[in-house]
Amino acid sequence: MLQSNKKQTIGCVKTVRLTGKNATELLDSVANETPVALVINGEPHVVMMASPDNLEDFAIGFCITENLISSANDIHYLDIIPCDSGLQIHIRFRDQQQTHRQKQRNLTGRTGCGLCGTALIEEAVRNTPVVESDIKVNLRQISKALEVISSNQPVKSKTGAVHAAAWNSVSEDLYVVREDVGIHNALDKLVGSLYLDGKIDPMTGFIVITSRASYEMVTKTAFAGVAVLVAVSAPTSLAIEIAEKSNLTLIGFARDESCVIYTRPERIVRV
Repeated sequence: MLQSNKKQTIGCVKTVRLTGKNATELLDSVANETPVALVINGEPHVVMMASPDNLEDFAIGFCITENLISSANDIHYLDIIPCDSGLQIHIRFRDQQQTHRQKQRNLTGRTGCGLCGTALIEEAVRNTPVVESDIKVNLRQISKALEVISSNQPVKSKTGAVHAAAWNSVSEDLYVVREDVGIHNALDKLVGSLYLDGKIDPMTGFIVITSRASYEMVTKTAFAGVAVLVAVSAPTSLAIEIAEKSNLTLIGFARDESCVIYTRPERIVRV
């Protein structure tokens, strides 16, 4: 696998800041947003608006959370190629019979949109796997994970314009954080990094996201094999419904020392 031609995630623009009657010209840092086209087995699949970093993670994570592959080893070839208007990620699966699992999206996935370009309702509300796990997470670990994700967002600290997703181990001091202008992309990058690493078992930890918990975030988490999803904002009704059916523990409004558990509370230890 090859990741090349990495673009900068932060740009700089001239601005005018108004404070009362005073106007000051300043240089401001902004998060770069780039069209990223995924071409799978030679066929265009989807164009997502994303931050132009960790794109190998993104491609692998997208394929896993969209149920196109089961592991990073299912990918035979991956190449990232710049084009005039953005980037193309060319992916070829080892097993060409996996092509039948490929669901082409024919529209651009706008920033933060995980379902844009899905042609059929049946493809959007898809069957989500049941997550079997006896993992236990306590409130102290959730509070620490919130601190970890807050202090490991370098692009947000400079621009204020990106989301983040983090995986946190429950048995050791181990975590992984990924940022992106779209929270769905951040989660895909996170999942891809876990599966690409090969030494981390995603089932031994939980995921934190700096956003609401939509249906798509729950589905992606389930396909990643992670049993607990923690969001700093509220979940949607469909997210709660799918989490219940998938045996996934869904938490919202996560704060220091407090949270709201919507499904499968038995995995959360009250200490």
